[in-house]
Amino acid sequence: MSWLHQVTQMFRENEAPEKFFYWAGMAAISAVARKQVVLNRFHYRLYPNIYVLIMGKSGIKKGLPVSTAKLLVERTGSTRIISGRKSVPRVIQDLGKAYTVQNGGIIHDAQALLVSGEFAAFLVKDPDSLTILTDLYDTHNHEEFWENSLKGTGVDKLKKPCITLLGATNEEHFADAVPSNAIGGGFVARSFIVLGSERGTLNSLTEKPQDIPDLSKLLDYLKMISQKTGEFKWTTKGKELYDAWYYDFYRKKYHDPTGTMNRLGDSVL
Repeated sequence: MSWLHQVTQMFRENEAPEKFFYWAGMAAISAVARKQVVLNRFHYRLYPNIYVLIMGKSGIKKGLPVSTAKLLVERTGSTRIISGRKSVPRVIQDLGKAYTVQNGGIIHDAQALLVSGEFAAFLVKDPDSLTILTDLYDTHNHEEFWENSLKGTGVDKLKKPCITLLGATNEEHFADAVPSNAIGGGFVARSFIVLGSERGTLNSLTEKPQDIPDLSKLLDYLKMISQKTGEFKWTTKGKELYDAWYYDFYRKKYHDPTGTMNRLGDSVL
């Protein structure tokens, strides 16, 4: 049984869609792996940071998967957690400061999990938010530093940035935060948008569930991932599988104003 399957099974009696827990788990793995592991793409280095946006109508239980992933990553003591209602400029300021994790260690690198129960809160304060998040996603373009220089606020310098984003929103708020004229700006193309329209297991919770989630059983794997360093290596089977998909997919023509299809190869990896 894979770790992600363990996560979804642990919450199988919850009403949130199973896919929400799966992708929140993916974000947790991404956050603890950070910039310590890499896939050599020869022309650039691909890091495992991802952006995940859980989307569904109000009341479909988006909050628990997000808060669970946040708590798991926090307990590993391996990376920054930036959460709450903050604008992107404030996030940049926080990333530039030293950060103390739960185990007492101090992190100087700008490597973090950005967690937002309402993703639009990250974007409504500043029209440049989408541009900043898009730029920070491309970790390989900022191996040592990322700089943000503005006349009014001076220079923000982030050391070895590697950002994972996990947010939740509904379609109305997402449309406000990412207007139609910004769809092709690159942010959407870099994000996994996980849409849930149906509840998971219908459960009134008037009775105690058969299995109460025990997050301690999920921590060992994440802690192990957080300690890994080095380069991913292709297996022969993995390379053949990816090549077969890649050449078949990109020989076809797609109409895609978001740019997602052009970036899908790296997203799959």
